[in-house]
Amino acid sequence: MSRRPKIDVEAEIAALPELDLDTLQAKWRELYGVPSPKKIRRDFLRRAIAHGLQERAYGGLGASLRRRLARL
Repeated sequence: MSRRPKIDVEAEIAALPELDLDTLQAKWRELYGVPSPKKIRRDFLRRAIAHGLQERAYGGLGASLRRRLARL
């Protein structure tokens, strides 16, 4: 069974290249709860936001995989 996202993730991600830096930084704060790093490149900012949108819509890593990654 696949989860149905509450937002149109594809449309949100497709719109990211059109957003100005202030809007991207606001989206970062919304997703991660902290201001974006000062010297982050815009391309990385967009990619991190896209990841956050997908994680919010479809779920993140499972607990067992997070523990395994932490051990590595």
